[in-house]
Amino acid sequence: MGVIGWAPGPSQGTALEYVVDSRRLKDRAWAERLTEKGLSLASPDDLAFALHQFGTPDRLLAAYLGNGRAQARRAPEDGKYTFQPATDQLRTLGAEGSTAVGICARDVRPLLGLALRTGDPQPLRAALKTLKLMEQFTVPRASQVWEVPVHTPDILAAGDACDVYLTAYKLTGDKHLLERAAYWAKTGLPFVYMWQAPEARPLMKGGSIAVFGGSFYVGSWFARPVQWNGLAYARSLLELAKYDNSLPWRHFAEMITISGMNQQSTREKDYGTYTDNWDVIDDVECVGCMLGPGGILANVEELMGVPAGMRTEIVQDGAQPICINAAPIVSDATLAGGTLTFGLRYDAGNTAYAALMPVAEPAGIEVDGKALPRAEGSEEGWSYREGLGCLTLKLRFGETVRKVRITGAKAIAPELPPPAWGFDTEGDTEGWRAANDVAPLTAEGGSLVVEVTGGDPYIHGPGITADAAQYPALAFRARATATGGEVFFATDSGGFSPKHERALDLPGDGQWHEVT
Repeated sequence: MGVIGWAPGPSQGTALEYVVDSRRLKDRAWAERLTEKGLSLASPDDLAFALHQFGTPDRLLAAYLGNGRAQARRAPEDGKYTFQPATDQLRTLGAEGSTAVGICARDVRPLLGLALRTGDPQPLRAALKTLKLMEQFTVPRASQVWEVPVHTPDILAAGDACDVYLTAYKLTGDKHLLERAAYWAKTGLPFVYMWQAPEARPLMKGGSIAVFGGSFYVGSWFARPVQWNGLAYARSLLELAKYDNSLPWRHFAEMITISGMNQQSTREKDYGTYTDNWDVIDDVECVGCMLGPGGILANVEELMGVPAGMRTEIVQDGAQPICINAAPIVSDATLAGGTLTFGLRYDAGNTAYAALMPVAEPAGIEVDGKALPRAEGSEEGWSYREGLGCLTLKLRFGETVRKVRITGAKAIAPELPPPAWGFDTEGDTEGWRAANDVAPLTAEGGSLVVEVTGGDPYIHGPGITADAAQYPALAFRARATATGGEVFFATDSGGFSPKHERALDLPGDGQWHEVT
């Protein structure tokens, strides 16, 4: 089925599941089919895929750094995010300009995510203003204001608030932030059934009520678990359990995940999917909207301790975090006396990457007691991107944990690289993608190749940040078989507008031209 306003497109999370989880299948023919399908959908602009498969995470982290600084400049000075309904129907859900913990948490989460990957203090400083403002709230509300009134208690808000406080704790080491993460995790527990009615299906225990109310003031979500809400909350609990033992968070997450598994369909047409909601009183499954099992699978993988998705571990160099972004599972990360040590565990027989930033160029790197060469094209090695401060490790894995030792490890202030695209790696479109009336883009011979398929062609570039005073013009070489074109750009205020549009004087003669 389709959803109005959401265009269909490949899910990078699902594509990665095909590639990584197929390794655990005994049926090798089926595994190869899944891998082929996953790679056909994969984007080199997805950081998790870059760490599992493609390499070059430094290019993506440079974009993250620019995006983080741009978002930090657009963040509200007082940290307050508000409800901004766009339609008359949405205006019935709450007063325009009102705020709540869920609204703030969901809006500030991208800032913290960018800070977590890059270690950049600018988005972190902006986000901490919002977390300070969130101290006034005590009830989880307003993470689902696309249909639920702002005032309604909401399990997603509990998980969202837990997530953002926990991320801030990882980046700062501030114990108060960890206490707030645990507080918000506790506020989600009343939404979860902790018992099983004897006459009900085994999905009731661990089933999660989405909100204590209804959608658009109609109906009620009581006794009607919406398990994708609970699975997201459970994922927050699994992460919290690594840092806090005030309650058995892992047990609660496991219970919620098992309920999700018990809600999976065994029908041939939608096997393995699970319903958007289930009426546990009348035992009625909503079969009109079936969801992919990615939320279940992510929790199962975390509970089993197998490498999937990506993870970021933090070590502190004084007040500056060093972020270890990795496809492998990272263990025992320690920084002492300028030496950083940690373990990496991954699927045997496969290659994966870790990207550390922001760090100075290391004095030396050893893996399992042997020097790791500085070499980008070999089976194993390391590379370093100066200025950005991104150190990339490429390792081949066996059955045991690889032990990494980096000497001369020191946090630095990351710098944005000058914005430029060379298209010098065959097939790497460097973040550019087809948007409308254009065939899939290709990169070959140092050029981005665009094939028009319709009357309104346009492509999207990757997120970059450039100081207009330092870079007053955009210049590129191009050749085309049709005349003209336009460039659209955004400023710190966000969004596109006619005043942020420039016409291109590009002849359609098939010859190369310098365009500024």
